[in-house]
Amino acid sequence: MSAKLSVYLPDDLAAALKEYKLSPSTVMQEGARDAIAAHKRRLDNIGAGIEEQTITLVNASGDFTEATFVGRWLAWHDSTDGDLGIAITERGTFVFYAFFPSSTNPGRFHTYDSIDEMEDAEQWTGGAGPDSEEFFRDARIALGKKIRLDI
Repeated sequence: MSAKLSVYLPDDLAAALKEYKLSPSTVMQEGARDAIAAHKRRLDNIGAGIEEQTITLVNASGDFTEATFVGRWLAWHDSTDGDLGIAITERGTFVFYAFFPSSTNPGRFHTYDSIDEMEDAEQWTGGAGPDSEEFFRDARIALGKKIRLDI
């Protein structure tokens, strides 16, 4: 049994399919299978250790409040200055968390679809914790990903 779907492609993609004589149906099926497999791998990477996590956030008026999410920490750094963490949630979303109460910008909590997207957006050096390169390496190792060294 097959489901009928209407898929709209940008003109450049439709032209490329035609130019290379590719079957739109075959390409869409392969793309869907690849996307499903990638999503399954992502969920498989979450693994054990998923539990409710409690973090401190800062609301619009500057007050501290506690919040929870279900996930596990991939990388965590705490110091007398504050906390820094990368987590993966039960849904496969990546969380970047930074809480430094004495800072002018004490709390940050952002979500990303991939660790690559997060790494592109969240960069820093030195300060109270590890450099971002080291921190993301630790998170990738916790996910069981291979690390490519640029040496």
